Amino acid sequence: MQMKSILLLLCSIGFIISCSVSSTIPKDQKTTEIQGYSILISQFDDLKGDFSFSNKWEYAEGIELNDYQQIICSKCPSRAGKMLDRRRKIASDSMNIFYTLIDSTRHYYSLDSRCSLTDMRDVKYISVKKYGDFSLEGMAKSNDSSNCSLFFRIKDDYIISWIYMKSKNNESEIYPMKDGKFFLDQGAFDKGILKANFSFVYYNKKNPLKALFWSGKMNAHIKAIN
Repeated sequence: MQMKSILLLLCSIGFIISCSVSSTIPKDQKTTEIQGYSILISQFDDLKGDFSFSNKWEYAEGIELNDYQQIICSKCPSRAGKMLDRRRKIASDSMNIFYTLIDSTRHYYSLDSRCSLTDMRDVKYISVKKYGDFSLEGMAKSNDSSNCSLFFRIKDDYIISWIYMKSKNNESEIYPMKDGKFFLDQGAFDKGILKANFSFVYYNKKNPLKALFWSGKMNAHIKAIN
C-alpha cells in the first residue's frame, strides 16, 4: 500500500513538472529540427526606424582607388595586374577589359547589428535567398578569422535563427534560438527587400548565466533561387 502511494506521488510530481515546463514556451513559438523555437513574424505596412546604414557602402575586399581616382585592385588577377603601369594606373586602352576582370561595384551595407558573442564583430552584410514560394534563408558572417556565422530561416510566417561557430581546431557548435522578436516591413518585402527589426536570444550552453543575443536591423535584397 505504501509503495502504491509513493508511485502515485512520483507520477503527480512528474505531471506538475511537465506542465510547468510546457507553460514557459510562448504560444507563438513551435519547436524545430535544430532543437530551438521558431517565432511568429510581426508584419507592418510601414516599419518605422532609422535604416540610414543601408546608404553606406564599401568596395569589395582588395579593391581601392588609385591616385588618379581609378578603381583598381590591390590583389589583382594575373591578367588585370598586367594592365597597371608602375604608377598603378590603368592604361586608357585597357579600361573596358580591366573592369570585366575585377569587382568595381559598390557594396551597400545590409545589416546593422550587435551580438553578445565576443568573437562576433564587424558584420555589415547579410545575404538573403528565397527558395521558390516555400522558404527564405539568410546568413551573415563576421569579417575576421573567428569563423562565426548567423543564420535564419523563414517559413509559413515563422522565423528561426541560430549561431554557428567553428573553432581553430575545426570543432563546430550551434547555438539554437530560444526566444525573440522579428518585425517585418511587408511593403518592402513585396518589392523583394527584407527590411526588418529583430532581436533574437539563444541558448548559451557554455555559460547559461550569460545572455546570448543578436539584435539589430537588416535591409537586404532577396535573391530568388529556382
